[in-house]
Formats: sequence, structure tokens, C-alpha cells
Amino acid sequence: LEVEDFSKSKKKFFVRTTKSKEEVEAVFGNVEYIAAGISGEIGFATEKLSEQDFDAKAEKLGNVISRIRIEG
Repeated sequence: LEVEDFSKSKKKFFVRTTKSKEEVEAVFGNVEYIAAGISGEIGFATEKLSEQDFDAKAEKLGNVISRIRIEG
């Protein structure tokens, strides 16, 4: 059994935030927007990122309400 460093594992992430699409794209680049149906929020799926890269980008974006790791 081989153990992988979790911070280097790559996944896509579903993210909810109140930031604008312009702010999201400036930090995360190419994303897929998903209608969350919640006023004042947007949802998006990232490209595959390591946990480490996601954490750095999320901190730069600020106001990440939630995130969910997704396969893809």
C-alpha cells in the first residue's frame, strides 16, 4: 500500500462565494459556473488542483463560503 501526501493529491473543487465572476477568474482562471440558486452567491467548479494550490488560491480570493472536492 502506497500512501500519498494529501496536500499534493489533485481534485476538482466545487466552490461557493460572494465574489464576482471577474474576481474568481482572476484567481482560479478557467472555471465552470454552476447555478446555485442562492441570491448573492455564485458557484463554480475548478480545474484539477492540488489541495495546496487550492488553499493558496482560496486565500487569495477570500470569502470562500464552502468547498466540496469532486471527481472528474
